[in-house]
Amino acid sequence: MNFSSKTGIYVSALRNFFRESLRNFAIDPRQQFSVVYSQASTDAGGQEAPVAAPGAGDHGTLKRLFVLDSSFNPPSKAHEWIAKSAVPGPPEQAGGFADRMIMMACLARDLLADVEAEVADIDPGGLVIDIGLTKKPYFVGKAEAIDQSGVYGTGVEQVHLVGFDTLTRIFERKYYAELGLEVLTPFLKRHRLRVLTRPDDEDAKKGWGNGQEQAEWLDKMRRGELEELGCRKEWAERIELVDAEKEEVAGGVSSTKAREAVKTGRWQDVDKLLGPTVAAWVRETGLYQEEGEGGGAKSAVGS
Repeated sequence: MNFSSKTGIYVSALRNFFRESLRNFAIDPRQQFSVVYSQASTDAGGQEAPVAAPGAGDHGTLKRLFVLDSSFNPPSKAHEWIAKSAVPGPPEQAGGFADRMIMMACLARDLLADVEAEVADIDPGGLVIDIGLTKKPYFVGKAEAIDQSGVYGTGVEQVHLVGFDTLTRIFERKYYAELGLEVLTPFLKRHRLRVLTRPDDEDAKKGWGNGQEQAEWLDKMRRGELEELGCRKEWAERIELVDAEKEEVAGGVSSTKAREAVKTGRWQDVDKLLGPTVAAWVRETGLYQEEGEGGGAKSAVGS
């Protein structure tokens, strides 16, 4: 999508659509999950992103649902890559929620443009990406809300796509109060986690270690060495690690680095960190280019 040819009216229309979707979702206490946008692979090559009505995606009989959850501020190539890796085949302030939803629509176009040929060989019906909203802060609640919405039928296995930093937060007891990690049992019996290893950021000193050390953490769970922390060893069979250090996201791609590159005008770096449609939107609208922009709250275990 070439945003340089778009008018302010088009930008305003997109923001208004997603703001209205957010407002309607927020004021309806009955809704815990809602699909507000769908992008099909057959739409990806068009000149304009279609704004679909809620629930417009035709999902047919679904067996597996991949769920990508993050703050998307902005959605980076790391977000795109973890989603792409799951496809069968070869592999009111800036950044406010309405803007993030628009950028997710842009990310959907970038992702489908990358995998469309691969998907066509496997499933001629194509791939559909939905953008949904939920009021639940934790993965257990999010998965339940998706199930109960009925959007995807019943019995669909959800594969939640996360980074290693989010994985460690999922297994922290403090988020589940007195219930402890046992609340994860029904979630991990039905659903799975697909995890992109995250190279340790030396500046932030997060302590995640390298990909090998992160794999060892999962092996410890598999051997039962984390049971004293509340982690069942059988849960390891429901978790798949994808090694970022061997793939195109090596080198520490992150939303934080993307915001810093935009703020300092390093557009060549931006193009390395963001997909082309997301980068075009950020540049055209001026997101993250002012001091203090780009903040925003995250859910504790929502990345």
